Amino acid sequence: MVVVDLTSRNVERGEQLCREEGLADRIRFVVGDACASGFPKACTDFVWGEDAWCYVPDKEKLAAEAARLVRPGGVITFTDWVEGPVELNPEEARRALSLTNFANVLDVPGYLALLRGNGCEVQSRKTLSALRCFSICL
Repeated sequence: MVVVDLTSRNVERGEQLCREEGLADRIRFVVGDACASGFPKACTDFVWGEDAWCYVPDKEKLAAEAARLVRPGGVITFTDWVEGPVELNPEEARRALSLTNFANVLDVPGYLALLRGNGCEVQSRKTLSALRCFSICL
């Protein structure tokens, strides 16, 4: 498994946790850009992201890179915060948004369009909670 993260702090923390759990020989961490990983085309069976795509400003480029990396028949799966119906009153919504550091947030149809536009076939999608966390499997 190879983990790509933009910050050396997160990479160092991940490496430390893997050493503590006895997984250091199976998981490699690299500091890098998820939109331009430098890995070869079709080099993996699985691309996974957990609540991270919301931090990437260029979601079109991110979806294209994920699709480029996965082998035919492989899987792209991620959870993310998405735009959707507001279930908070205006003050709650303002306060919640002030705590985020997202460059932008897509809605579910936006992610589906990006992934389908890169040749992905959506196998499942599910809204996990009223907080609009979204999971998609391809």
